[in-house]
Amino acid sequence: VPGFGSAPRLTIDHQVNHSVTLRCTSQGWYPQPEVRWTDSTGQKITAVAETRIQKDATELYQIHSTLTVADIASDTISCIIRNPLLKRHHKKVIAISG
Repeated sequence: VPGFGSAPRLTIDHQVNHSVTLRCTSQGWYPQPEVRWTDSTGQKITAVAETRIQKDATELYQIHSTLTVADIASDTISCIIRNPLLKRHHKKVIAISG
C-alpha cells in the first residue's frame, strides 16, 4: 500500500559566514521516495545534498537530508519529497538571508 508521508520539516541547521546548512526530514513514505532540493528559480541543487533514507519498524521510509550551500544567491530553498508511485509530493520552502 503506497504511503504518502508527512509534510517535510525544513530547518536551518547552522549558518556560518556565507554558508548555510539546511535539514529536511519526513516520515511515513512507501515506496522509497525521491528527494529533491531546488533554489528560488526552480534549479535543482540536489547534487550537493547528503540524503539518508531508512525503513522504520513499520516498513515505511524516513528521510533525513542535509544541504550545505555557500555564497547564497537564492533567497529561498525548497525541499521536495515525492512518492513516485502516487506521483504526489510534499514541498517545503525556507527563506534564508545571505
